[in-house]
Amino acid sequence: MFRRYGADHYRAALWGLATLLTIAVAGTVSAGRSDIHEDRETCSRFGAHYGSPEFSRCMMVQQRRRDTHTIDALEQQRLSAEIAQRNLQTVRRMRCEREADKDRERGVRPRWCH
Repeated sequence: MFRRYGADHYRAALWGLATLLTIAVAGTVSAGRSDIHEDRETCSRFGAHYGSPEFSRCMMVQQRRRDTHTIDALEQQRLSAEIAQRNLQTVRRMRCEREADKDRERGVRPRWCH
């Protein structure tokens, strides 16, 4: 009824998830040139003129905002990988405990689950 997957399947799923997240972050980094153009337009809309101290401050604020966004995305990726690893450990422990219960039912010394 239920299909059993081995540790290799879970490892492959984790690598797939990590790869997808890495591609997503890389896609945001490759858009750097258009980001600068957008920042210039944003600062101009705020009334800062190119070459003025206000324009320079505005550009730094926009860059800081973008850097913070990238750092947050990487932190989210790290947390997702950590959660996936914990889930994998939980599944392994549950499977081991289920097998230990089956051993007890058969009257065999149950395996040790750590």
